[in-house]
Amino acid sequence: MLKKNTNSRSANIDILRLVAMFFIVVSHYVIYNSISSSELPLGINKLVFQLSDLGGLGVTIFVVISGYLLCESTFKLRRIISLELQALFYSVVFFVIFVALGKKSLSLENVVNNIFSFSTNNYWFITTYIIFSFFVPFINRMINGLSQKSFLIFLSILSFFVAVLPLITFNKFPAYSNFGGLGQFLTYYCFGAYMRKYPNSLLKKYRYWICASMVIILITSVVVFDLIGFAEHSSYLYVRGSIIVVCLAASLVEIAVESKPISSKFISTLGVSTLGVYFIHEHPFVRDYLWTELFDNSAYDNSARILLHFFISCVIVFVGCLVIDCVRNLFLGRFESTVSNKLSNVITTLFNHIKEKLF
Repeated sequence: MLKKNTNSRSANIDILRLVAMFFIVVSHYVIYNSISSSELPLGINKLVFQLSDLGGLGVTIFVVISGYLLCESTFKLRRIISLELQALFYSVVFFVIFVALGKKSLSLENVVNNIFSFSTNNYWFITTYIIFSFFVPFINRMINGLSQKSFLIFLSILSFFVAVLPLITFNKFPAYSNFGGLGQFLTYYCFGAYMRKYPNSLLKKYRYWICASMVIILITSVVVFDLIGFAEHSSYLYVRGSIIVVCLAASLVEIAVESKPISSKFISTLGVSTLGVYFIHEHPFVRDYLWTELFDNSAYDNSARILLHFFISCVIVFVGCLVIDCVRNLFLGRFESTVSNKLSNVITTLFNHIKEKLF
């Protein structure tokens, strides 16, 4: 069990993070393809494309992991600053490169979008995650004050409104849009926190059964919806926010946590650069270049080699981005950490000073 060894825990979790990020890369190939999976004829290509829209699962895994790891830790501002510095680094670097190559214009809009990537939502996941992180200390205080029974009731109600009701109403439930990303993140986070606080839950005992059941449900639902002519509705079962996806993500985290400990510096090194894959390939300039120009996804829409192109493209993007960020971390990681710590100390000192004056 991972709790007995902090280093091993990190290695196991890092493996799952890497898998989750690969899911996200795979989904982006599908999302940014010129043809929708619903337009493909019934067959293996259509099924693979439908089942490859795994970005929602990847995002859910990341937040469930955060809930598991952070529910009993203290708030650290330097983590948020570090994320923003990474986003700023890649935004500025790619802006300079694409402008220098003549692929993008030196416009005020492009300057603002890349310097203020947080507020312009260039990276929606990071923006939502950073905003949510400021609420984490209060969320932790709340859930740590609940009994197991009360926490389970709270999680059940939250899951019903955020993950169940939107699913059974085909996302027509009005509160779905009102909860938005923060509501979904709260649900995923609480799943992870519950797993950490109560390790002997049913989720632990039946983790393999739950995982297998969710996978079977997802695959079966896609096939059935395709056969009866409702392919456009099949995605509702495996999009981000679906209770099926949430349960699958939670069971995968539980499997990683309870698996035999793995200790590997190599995996830990790769794990540090997991989000770097997101920062690189999801930058608007890079994203357009990768899927439209470099790999030219649309050219393979009706090709018999589409699955080969799909697999090779995703592996190249994932491995390439991972290598790039490992290099960045090798040369700039220590400097970035120093800057994050100093900025964190300055902001914390200023905040405490203001708090003393006001209260």
